[in-house]
Amino acid sequence: MIEFMLTIATWNLQKLTPRSWSRKDSIKQKIQEINADIWVFTEVRYGAELAAEFLPNYSVTTSQEYGSRNADVMICSRFPHQKISLEFQTYETACVLVKLDSNHPLIVYGTIIPYKNFGVVSPTKLSDDQPYVAVWEKHREAVLHQGNDWETLTQKYPNHALCVAGDFNQSRNGTGWYSTPEVEDLLTKELDRNHLICITEKDFVLTNRQNIDHICISRDFAKDHQVSAWENFTDTVTMSDHNGVMAEFLIDRGE
Repeated sequence: MIEFMLTIATWNLQKLTPRSWSRKDSIKQKIQEINADIWVFTEVRYGAELAAEFLPNYSVTTSQEYGSRNADVMICSRFPHQKISLEFQTYETACVLVKLDSNHPLIVYGTIIPYKNFGVVSPTKLSDDQPYVAVWEKHREAVLHQGNDWETLTQKYPNHALCVAGDFNQSRNGTGWYSTPEVEDLLTKELDRNHLICITEKDFVLTNRQNIDHICISRDFAKDHQVSAWENFTDTVTMSDHNGVMAEFLIDRGE
């Protein structure tokens, strides 16, 4: 029996650009230290340029770009991959089909689920034609929308495993640090109906924060897995306002 390890990691880079000199070198060093096979980066700017410097031999796909080469999500893979166009593409999602080997086809869906106050304006400051947006409303809408994406993907690619990773804006570790029972339950239902498990629902005992970035995977994808996280700072530099998280999967390649 032949086994191999696959490492998937995700990190919100807090709008990192090639000119973020004070933290770019530390981020590059950490990315190379983690040495993941597949990366899902969120909040990236000039992503192709950053990927060329950080991970020059990786395949790269970004979500829709806007402004001056800005993209919210970037997927980098050591394996060849091809972009999957989603039916209702948004700036917050990107999707690829990764060619691990003939026995383990994998779809990676990178995402940012909006933070709780996204789109929220005080009722006293609303213009006459501006709709009221409640706290967590855009977050809930995105969870339902993305859950439908996952369903479409699993129906279209029934023999493929699905990995959903990125900035979920939910702590999901029982502390309620950044979530509510309602939004956690809503996401859990969408994961369950698409046969996904979130494997990063734990307290990683980070110094200044709780983890809100997650990795979810199809059930029975791997023989075993381990998850870990790293801090968002070094001794001298705050690399991001988010920590990173990674999963190492032990996969049975078969005979």
